[in-house]
Amino acid sequence: MKLAIVHEWLTALGGAERCLKVFTELWPDAPVFVSVYNENVFRDWFPPGKVRTSFLQGWPNALKYYRHYLPFMPKAVESYDLRGYDTVLSSSHCCAGGVIPDDGATHISYCYTPMRYVWDLRDTYVEHMSSVTKAVFLSQVPRLQRWDIMRSKRVTHWLPISETVRERIQRIYNRDGKVIYPPVRDKLFQPCRPEDKDDYYLVLSRLVGYKRLDLAVAACTKLKKQLIVAGTGGELDRLKEIAGDTVEFIGFVSEEDVPDLIAKARAVMHPSLEDFGIVPCEAACAGTPTIAYGIGGASETVIDNVTGVLFKEQTVESTVEAIERFEKISFDTSDLRRQGEKFSEDNFRQQIWDAVNGAVNKTW
Repeated sequence: MKLAIVHEWLTALGGAERCLKVFTELWPDAPVFVSVYNENVFRDWFPPGKVRTSFLQGWPNALKYYRHYLPFMPKAVESYDLRGYDTVLSSSHCCAGGVIPDDGATHISYCYTPMRYVWDLRDTYVEHMSSVTKAVFLSQVPRLQRWDIMRSKRVTHWLPISETVRERIQRIYNRDGKVIYPPVRDKLFQPCRPEDKDDYYLVLSRLVGYKRLDLAVAACTKLKKQLIVAGTGGELDRLKEIAGDTVEFIGFVSEEDVPDLIAKARAVMHPSLEDFGIVPCEAACAGTPTIAYGIGGASETVIDNVTGVLFKEQTVESTVEAIERFEKISFDTSDLRRQGEKFSEDNFRQQIWDAVNGAVNKTW
């Protein structure tokens, strides 16, 4: 098997990049194709020549404004030279799955969601655009949707990251897939001693509108509960305006400090609709329950009344009720840890390895 790996872009470290890291460890000889690449961020990950970029790499401010080049990304990914590769593994939430494989090659797409910018989250992204940018973007949406549906036919096998994403693939592309949940660094997140548990609720997230962090801030303000908000983003000022004295904004938290911050929290607040959502799984490994919006990924990772509490509406009232219900429940650390370990990196490695080899050998 001669395999090539295709990823959207490499500009910052996130959950998708951790999946990519596992792919490159499983298939160390495979080149990685991306639209743009910030070598300074990933210098320790890849040796010189490992990552191959598209023509967008040389465009003005590409590393900062790569999303502005969305209309050109289909052409960029279609330009990758994949001749001679009999297997392609794409890691995609936008256009990476639109590559053109060599004749007869097997294309396995690990899909975080169908192109989020033109399907389920289109209205959310448009909401924060200027009037001119909005008009230009909306004029391109029908073309991008047509391309996205057309390019889906180039995929041999789909590996959605959750049942939520599997449903979208069925609805948009009329295709089915085998769910493989993203990996959680379960060994990094461990429960703390009971006497070290603190009384704060925790939000750990990028501060952007669709995350609906305003619900956690407003609910904890109303109940006068201590809330720590960790993260940065454009919503910071708006969240501060609605926050009371019990809400603390601590900004960026280093990777080294995150496990301890989660382990000592009373609960993690997760009010957003996510494709999967890694934080509730990390929290479970750390013995910390999650209070989550019960639609999307959280409905698959949080067991109501066992590893957390799910609420059904993205409203302050529903979030308040969930906190009040949470405080009446006693959670078992072993139940939490057992649930978190279902999403371990070891399980992810084995499932990806089996899926790719099964696809190539035509056993699924």
